[in-house]
Amino acid sequence: MIDLCSYCLQTMRFHMKYTSTRLLITFVTYAIIFLFFRRYDLIIFTEIGAHVEKLKSSSRNSLTSAEYAQTFHLDDKYRTLESNVILIWAPPFGSVRRTGYPEDGCVLTHDRSAISVAKAVVFHFAEIQDDPAWLPLQHKKEWQWWVWLCMEPPKLTRFVFHKSLTPLNGVFNLTMTYRSDSDFPASYSEDMIRSNKSVQDLLRNKNAPALGIWLVSNCKSTFRNEIMKDLQRYMEIDVKGKCSGDELCRGECGKAAINRYKFVFTLENSRCQDYITEKFFNIGLRTEAVPVVLGPSRSSYQKYAPAGSFIHMNDFESVEALANYLKRLDRNDTEYSEYLKWKSTEYADHAFHTPPKPDPWKSLCEKIKSGSGTGKVMQNLDTWWYGEGYDPERSESTISICHRDDGTNGRDLHAVFVFCYHFFLSLFFIITCCIIWKSNRTSIRFRSD
Repeated sequence: MIDLCSYCLQTMRFHMKYTSTRLLITFVTYAIIFLFFRRYDLIIFTEIGAHVEKLKSSSRNSLTSAEYAQTFHLDDKYRTLESNVILIWAPPFGSVRRTGYPEDGCVLTHDRSAISVAKAVVFHFAEIQDDPAWLPLQHKKEWQWWVWLCMEPPKLTRFVFHKSLTPLNGVFNLTMTYRSDSDFPASYSEDMIRSNKSVQDLLRNKNAPALGIWLVSNCKSTFRNEIMKDLQRYMEIDVKGKCSGDELCRGECGKAAINRYKFVFTLENSRCQDYITEKFFNIGLRTEAVPVVLGPSRSSYQKYAPAGSFIHMNDFESVEALANYLKRLDRNDTEYSEYLKWKSTEYADHAFHTPPKPDPWKSLCEKIKSGSGTGKVMQNLDTWWYGEGYDPERSESTISICHRDDGTNGRDLHAVFVFCYHFFLSLFFIITCCIIWKSNRTSIRFRSD
């Protein structure tokens, strides 16, 4: 009996020691995996996103298999310096540009093997790391232009896409963004369309139940929501879009609905220099309502639209003052009509010639054809994009190029990614430990029997 008890105790000690060793190995393994993800999570997240977008790009852009192959494989006949190849390193958010512009003397491609002959290489900010070591610097030629492409506002760039840009200072030569001071401006502007209706006809159609309408799909823009909520205390405004749960019909049907309102609110989700998106052009200027805007300065808007075509919220001391002005226009058709005259062809003297929408790709083509050499280097890409006083180690208040009260206004998918791998890694660790412990207890019971 004593021998049996001694044997059982020795067996239990052995298995406890064996179990502890297995648990220790498991813990160390998971710790290494955790630390690896902790160090490289942003890199892994960016690379996964880039590959997913590339896989989705074929269906998104309605490319046939032949077109897709041609887009990502440059024909040998174009693999010369004389072809003026423009290489897009990764499709921006999966949006593939077809190989084009041979008639203009340049060729666009997504084929990375063409970097040795590409006169310009365009890098979309979201598809590259915030570290030059991950860029093909070893293939960069002295005569080659490297172009930084971004169409998102700075606070999203910094806090949603996690790009500090400081490590990339001195890497790129040129910029392609929505800003007018970019080397290749790529604004969201559209040609304005004037109506054949008279101003009186435009006025007769104003029979909506509310004074204005606001279309909103980004529910994350806190400052914008607060402003509109405050404005609704003084006047009636219909809210349509994803955030309201009441979507407006699309196309001509939607425009016809907006035309019935006297005012349409086109508020940007970020108040940053020159950041005016398509909502102002497609909803504000291409409908028969008068746009009430909030975004960059009035001077930024007047680059693309006549001064008397919109009402800027910044011109008023308070939301109540704005509401009183809009209600005054509602009561005074003569004064309100001044905002409609540019829309009607009956007032030729109010015609406004929209600056032609820039094609940054053709501008880049002309640049490399000129053979002027690289010369320029963006030594301070970070402060150019984020503004003077930018500090990557401090809060978003150092981004002076945007309004200080603006938030990020976007979903941080990287944070979701980090939470998911933390959760599943912890879950798998607990399950593994339970399996090891249960296996040990089963083994001890079996030997005891």
